[in-house]
Amino acid sequence: DYIMVHGKAFMQAGYPFYSCSSRTFASEETFSSDAWAGDIICGKEIEVFPEPIRNAMTGFTSEGRHLLVSGACIGMADKNFAQKILGYKTVSLHPCGRPEIRTAINMKILMKPGRTFTFRNRPDPEIYSVENPSGIAPSAASGSTIFRYSDSGTGAGICHDGKGYRTVCLGFPIEVLETHEQIQYIISTTLDFFER
Repeated sequence: DYIMVHGKAFMQAGYPFYSCSSRTFASEETFSSDAWAGDIICGKEIEVFPEPIRNAMTGFTSEGRHLLVSGACIGMADKNFAQKILGYKTVSLHPCGRPEIRTAINMKILMKPGRTFTFRNRPDPEIYSVENPSGIAPSAASGSTIFRYSDSGTGAGICHDGKGYRTVCLGFPIEVLETHEQIQYIISTTLDFFER
């Protein structure tokens, strides 16, 4: 239950959460109208942002609301949408050999530089594995790289200051990290960034 993995981290950070399907998010504006931030869980979906979802995310951010996006295939998203709305560009669809990321030095999100996190890249009875995450980089000066794959140095996550909103985009699914403490750390620091 990946939604509960994310939701537990939100609640531990002191925030309530509710969930909906991608179809509901795309078609029911009133469902998301009270949310100040959204967590888009892409997992290993190949078509991560079909047009109805892109439209809903664009509307969501245009109202000053923030987005956390994570998924192995976000590097295959519509290029224009990823760069203009989410603030990232794809640099590699095979960015690493070792399933480890580390925090990058940046001035936007308060994370201890050099901290490492591992994700599952082999079959696991607990959760799916990610063999090929996405390598991403900021698409504009308003963004920063916040994570890098340890072995290649390729960007694994970015933060972005949009026009009245913020995004954090990760080229790996949060739920495949090895420990809940790692998941909690990333979600809580992301929410702190959205609050500032």
